[in-house]
Amino acid sequence: MDYKELQNHLDISRRIYFTDFFLLACMLIAIIACILFLKEEKYGFLFLVYSISAFTLMNDDYVLIFSNRAGLLEKFVLYGNLIFAYVELVVFSLFFRALFKSAIIKTITNTAIGLFSMALLFFFVYYLPGHRIHSEITKFSDFFISSELLYLFGFCLTYYYNLVRRSSDLLQQSSPSFWIVTGLFIYTLIIIPFFMLDTEIRNTSRKLDDIAYAIHYITFGFLFLAIAKALFIRKSLTQNMNSGDY
Repeated sequence: MDYKELQNHLDISRRIYFTDFFLLACMLIAIIACILFLKEEKYGFLFLVYSISAFTLMNDDYVLIFSNRAGLLEKFVLYGNLIFAYVELVVFSLFFRALFKSAIIKTITNTAIGLFSMALLFFFVYYLPGHRIHSEITKFSDFFISSELLYLFGFCLTYYYNLVRRSSDLLQQSSPSFWIVTGLFIYTLIIIPFFMLDTEIRNTSRKLDDIAYAIHYITFGFLFLAIAKALFIRKSLTQNMNSGDY
């Protein structure tokens, strides 16, 4: 075990007000909810894969530390974030496709999955074997993840546009899709500027950077709580948003 690296991680956790442990707890709640309703909810498996992927990514650093492979942390987290972004894109693309039930939305999601699949393949073919410098890989990763988040953010806005047009009651508390999309909307709204300004914030103030990470972890945690809440409503996750105009 690398005790120095473990102490460093615990110090970081303390600086971000232990919001990483809050996030892990939210992920576990979502995983349990997905397992409980796996048989009765068709799309529960998608969110189970999503939640387990996120939980695994969050715990990989401690696994590497306890296995004396802390030297791999930076690269593993970077590559892990990239793969998780792809999983996130596929899961929510399939969710929105089922939610809108539209030929145009289906075309958009298929195109997006295809383009991001090629981008990820390009990364593994071009960047990994050539041992490119870290800054190049970081730039590619930031662009990939930022693009994926903007794509999902656009779907959230589309959902709200349909909601406003079709109903006067914006607080659809009995609608599972409302909870999931709202959790995703808040998460993407916060994390997009976080990704764009992360380097500048880190160079300006470590305290400000710690606060930004804490806010990111809290909003990410709320997304998993929203997924759990949606499942506990015990209605179809993709009901009542059949948009024939798309």
